[in-house]
Amino acid sequence: MGIDPRYYLDEMSQDEVVAVMKARHENYSMMSREEWERTRLECFYSATAFGGKVKRPGDLFKFPWDTKKTLDKVVGKEEMLKRLQQMRKNRTNGK
Repeated sequence: MGIDPRYYLDEMSQDEVVAVMKARHENYSMMSREEWERTRLECFYSATAFGGKVKRPGDLFKFPWDTKKTLDKVVGKEEMLKRLQQMRKNRTNGK
């Protein structure tokens, strides 16, 4: 990870650990996605070289990130504050 083990184990807060692990997961996911895209492109070139009727790499097979439904919705500051206040209300009412 590139972090001193002593700092990671003894000095980092839980929030920092979570942030590091989340960033590591996102990096791994992006690398995996790039590998799959490269594989699809190689398959596309192989198929077209042998006279395939495929017009786009996406026509060979679909990935979850190809659809617009998988895009994360960006939430504004006001919406985030509303959600946080609602969570606080639910927490105090639930006790």
